[in-house]
Amino acid sequence: MDFIELEKQFENLSKDCFSKLTAAEAELREEIEKAFRNLSSSSENESEVLDGIKAAIENEIRSFRASLAEIRAEISALRAKKEEPMPDLEAELTQEAEANIQPLLSELRKKRADIGQKISVLKRELANFHKENNSRLIEEEKHFKTREAELDRRLGIDLDRKNEANIKAYSEYEKRLLATDDEAEILELKEKIKEIRIAGVKELTKIRDNYAFLHFENRLDFKKFSERVVFENSLKAEETKTGVRVLEAEREKTERAVESERQKAAFAVRKKLLEKERDYALAINREQLEKELAILDLERKAAEAEAQSQDKRDGLWADFRKEASKFDRGKTDAFALSGDVFLEKLKASTDVLTNHLQVYVHQFQGLLLSLLQAFEEESRKAHERFQDCLWIPKLEPEGAKFLQEYKNLLETSFRKRLEMYEEAAAFLKGEIKEIINRIKGISLGLSHRREELQKHEAYCFLELKALLNKGYQRLAEAAQPARKPAPAKADFRQKRDHIRKDAEKRNQVILAEYSRKLEKLEAESAAYFEALKKEEQRKLKEDKAFLKKSRKRQRELKKNFSANLSQYEKDLFAIYKNELEKNQFKEKERIKEL
Repeated sequence: MDFIELEKQFENLSKDCFSKLTAAEAELREEIEKAFRNLSSSSENESEVLDGIKAAIENEIRSFRASLAEIRAEISALRAKKEEPMPDLEAELTQEAEANIQPLLSELRKKRADIGQKISVLKRELANFHKENNSRLIEEEKHFKTREAELDRRLGIDLDRKNEANIKAYSEYEKRLLATDDEAEILELKEKIKEIRIAGVKELTKIRDNYAFLHFENRLDFKKFSERVVFENSLKAEETKTGVRVLEAEREKTERAVESERQKAAFAVRKKLLEKERDYALAINREQLEKELAILDLERKAAEAEAQSQDKRDGLWADFRKEASKFDRGKTDAFALSGDVFLEKLKASTDVLTNHLQVYVHQFQGLLLSLLQAFEEESRKAHERFQDCLWIPKLEPEGAKFLQEYKNLLETSFRKRLEMYEEAAAFLKGEIKEIINRIKGISLGLSHRREELQKHEAYCFLELKALLNKGYQRLAEAAQPARKPAPAKADFRQKRDHIRKDAEKRNQVILAEYSRKLEKLEAESAAYFEALKKEEQRKLKEDKAFLKKSRKRQRELKKNFSANLSQYEKDLFAIYKNELEKNQFKEKERIKEL
């Protein structure tokens, strides 16, 4: 079989088929390009018309936007305008209030300073009094101790003198006693000496008693002096405390008066601040009302300008849609003619394909049968060559016999394969005939499809025209809802009334807040001065109680002073009596010793 020749046949057939298809496609494209060149040519003229309408719309938009930008700039300027902050009047009002009460405060401060000076004078006088009294007491104590020592010294001297005189008085008798042997005289002399010595002991006791009394008087005088100093110091301190307490009460009263005046001024300042805050808030509310009304008026102007501009643009867009619709309908009518060209070229191309397909099928049949026959021949040659590869044919005596049997086997096999080939050829011819009939059926079916496609194409262009009409209708309808309706004058009047009502509500809130704060301030002021009054009453009560206790302590000091002196005198006198008893006891003991 010559496969090269078959390859050339297939190649020539394919080239012829694809050449005709390519030519049909090129012709179709040329027709389409021609149609679109005509459409493009008309589109340039249409674009000039539509671009002119668009330019008019753009000019209107720019003009409207410029006007709207000016209005919005005014609105932004109004909204950006900030209220003047409320001036800080607290320091100014406080300074003014301080200046108003300054004369009274100066007088009260002077009074407070005078009271402080008086308190200092009282305390200084008390200190000086204590210092002077304590100095007197120290000095008197020194004198007391000196007198005590002097009494002890004089007592010793008097006792020594009296003792010496007594010894001298009975020394002569002792000499006589030593010189005599007379018993009567000795008894008399001894009696005499005893009498003198007893008299001397009694004299010494008398001297001691006398000095004991002098000590009693000295100690009593010092105790009276020291007790008086302590009494005077305590009484002076208590009197000074009373005086200081009275002055301190007066000073506290003055300080409360100062604080009261300051608080009155402070509450007055706070009240004025509340009034200023109220007036400031009302003024700000008025400014806000004026600003909101001005903004509303500008918004009204903007809405009117937008409505006028929108009316103009709507008219221009209506013209644009009208022209565009006219142009699109014309293009659709022209483009509908391209459908006939498309169907014509489609028929030519399908005819080429079906005809060539039949030729391909016939060539396929011959090629397949030739291929089967060639494969049989190649198989036979392969078996013959295979015999040369075996050793058994070369061996005697079985070699010839084997070759004959192998040949018989091959003949039987190839006869059977020939029968199979003939059956396959008969089957293939039948199938190819069926395929050719089917290809003819395909061509007939494609013809029916082209007729239906032509009808459908005509219907499609009718629907396209209807769709264009609907599209432009929807564009016109969509343009109406997209436009915001211009606010009516009644709407702006309603907004203006609403703004005024809101401003009035804010005024009411401001006044209500002022009343609430004023009521709170007045309650705070009343509570403060009520507390101040109660504190003053409490201090007055405490001062009265203090003065009452002070007078009681002074009476007790005076009473205790007399009682203490009497008790000290009794105690010292008891000591004095005890001293006398001791002297008497010593005297008796001494006399017993004699």
